[in-house]
Amino acid sequence: MDTRLARLVRSPDPLIMLKATELYDKRKQRAKDAGTTPDHDGFADWRMCRDYLCLENGASIFMMFYRGMRRDLGHPANYPLLRDVYDIAQLEPFGPQSSIGAARTSAT
Repeated sequence: MDTRLARLVRSPDPLIMLKATELYDKRKQRAKDAGTTPDHDGFADWRMCRDYLCLENGASIFMMFYRGMRRDLGHPANYPLLRDVYDIAQLEPFGPQSSIGAARTSAT
């Protein structure tokens, strides 16, 4: 469809060219509007992680939640925003213990 429309956009007849250009712009806008939604762009886990890190003791909560949600894939090496989770967990009251606990439960 787009190749036929592109051919009509280059038409020598100005009326055909104008209508084809309008249709082409509408199709492009419709495709842009129907693009990826924030829920399906592949970064939902990253946004969830960021939201947890903004909470008090969020890194520890995130580590336990992610492990429970992802089962075998919940290993700390698979965390989105791994460095941020680690740094914030070290500052939390029970962060160092919970990061060690997450590593131990992941090893089994």
